[in-house]
Amino acid sequence: MPRTRDEQQAATRFAQAAQKAQKTQTTLTGSCPYNGGVPTIRSLLAHPEERRPSPPAPRADLRRVFGAGIGLFAIGLVVALILHLTGGDGIEAIAICGTGIVLGGLGLLWARRWR
Repeated sequence: MPRTRDEQQAATRFAQAAQKAQKTQTTLTGSCPYNGGVPTIRSLLAHPEERRPSPPAPRADLRRVFGAGIGLFAIGLVVALILHLTGGDGIEAIAICGTGIVLGGLGLLWARRWR
């Protein structure tokens, strides 16, 4: 059955893609993780020096992080105080929120020192 020109081009492209995929296919037991293959757990445990290095940690403004935490604990403290004043049981929640604010303040001091 004769093929049209489009079918022949599609078959050629498919064959080329299959050859390319076959060339780039690697085994999972390769000794070097940089050859495009995925190393096995066993090979990484046996040769940890071949592991790809971790990327550097992103820099974050810890003052904003601690400030957001303190703000959330302050909102929780206000809610807990309102619940306690209206007759609800909120002593534990008040203590937890107060502790969170104090620890967040200590975190702010630490972040300012190590900035």
